[in-house]
Amino acid sequence: MLGSRERTAHPFSFEVEPAYLGRKRLTGACRFLLALPHIVFTGGPSLLGMVIAPLLVLVGLAPLTIPLSIGALGVIAILTTVMSWSGILITGRQARNLREFTIFFVNWRAKTIAYTTLLRDEFPSFGFGNYSASLTNPLPPPTRNRLTVALRLPLLIPHLPMLVILNAALTFVSLLAWATVALFGRYPQPLYEFSTGVLRYSFRVETYLLLLHDDFPPLRLD
Repeated sequence: MLGSRERTAHPFSFEVEPAYLGRKRLTGACRFLLALPHIVFTGGPSLLGMVIAPLLVLVGLAPLTIPLSIGALGVIAILTTVMSWSGILITGRQARNLREFTIFFVNWRAKTIAYTTLLRDEFPSFGFGNYSASLTNPLPPPTRNRLTVALRLPLLIPHLPMLVILNAALTFVSLLAWATVALFGRYPQPLYEFSTGVLRYSFRVETYLLLLHDDFPPLRLD
């Protein structure tokens, strides 16, 4: 559970170099606008999709919900995942080029979301490049579990209510963090650690959905 002290090794984890104090107020206040060039490619955090996308649908701008949620590369990643799903069921293996593209997408997405949610102030590089927030990149599993791959979407159902609750909380926490960064130049540590934990959990679910691993994501934030 979320509060358990026992930690099971998981192939994917989202890690951030903490930045609590000395934050840049101006870029923090304008963070969403500054992050837009990245969001167009990789999409933004779930809090943006949940809060802004419905408003865009109401005013007739529904096509803009795609870059806000998964971005242009995310559309391609979904297509490569469908191809990977078929390939794994037939051959038991995931094509290397399909996996590498998905890894490229989720790593760029991790940098974008860390910047958008104010976990870091450094403007991330486009595509490849080191950053103070990243996903681990484990080797591909030697053999794939065809049964869990075939049932991947149903297996994710237990995570859906958790994602809704946690992303709603992340929306509120991120707004508080935005205010404290813009006004005082600091990101309160408890809020920072909660945001990092929610994103770590979300990325484990995303990478499981995108068939990058077969390890069921634990229902916890550590």
